[in-house]
Amino acid sequence: MNAEHNAMLNIAESSFRCIAKGMKCMAYSAMRGSGFIIHDVQPARITGMLAYPKMVEVKGHDPETFEATSCETPVLLLTNFELSMARQSIRVTERRSDMAVIEDLLNGMDGVRCEVEAYAASIPEVFHGLLESYPNLDVRKLRIKDVINARDATLATANFALMEPSMRDELLTRYSDSIQGFSATLKTDMGKQTLSVNKNGSIRASEDIPPELIATLRALIREHHETIEVEIVTL
Repeated sequence: MNAEHNAMLNIAESSFRCIAKGMKCMAYSAMRGSGFIIHDVQPARITGMLAYPKMVEVKGHDPETFEATSCETPVLLLTNFELSMARQSIRVTERRSDMAVIEDLLNGMDGVRCEVEAYAASIPEVFHGLLESYPNLDVRKLRIKDVINARDATLATANFALMEPSMRDELLTRYSDSIQGFSATLKTDMGKQTLSVNKNGSIRASEDIPPELIATLRALIREHHETIEVEIVTL
């Protein structure tokens, strides 16, 4: 499964123009063990890879006493990224947390100020839009939050497996504001492919899923992002 994570990149054009220079100053070096590797620079688009170290806990056992042991060791993490000024977006290909690392590095560059903001797309709208282009898309699961747990009457997030096609539209309508994502299958010339989508912009898909489907999905997530307005009341 391939994974990618998309989010909004709130940035001014003047700041975006400073990014390439900042990345060159933070270019990867084996001695430092971190930095950017730029693949392509366009006036409104930058692609590349970021390498950075992270401490991870390694658990094991003492060879003499068999007692549990743990220690932290550094590992080098890699992520490909795309920054788009035209779409005001950022995309990474490994972990969603990579976006926070890139955001911190960008804001440490001279002349750059930006903010990464998660999408909050309407999943029913995204699904119906995708279904128009790919009518053989078959939804298998819906992830819904704030569902009442019948055992203890608490609210929980649950995955609903759709055993019958009629359940799909009923659940999409009933829980339209609470659906967090969906999993689906798609029949292609390469066989049955799987797809998973989250309202925050995360996408996981089989390696042979059509690239144009992923491009359509990204556009739908951007189009159906819902801005939440918060009213501040002074007491």
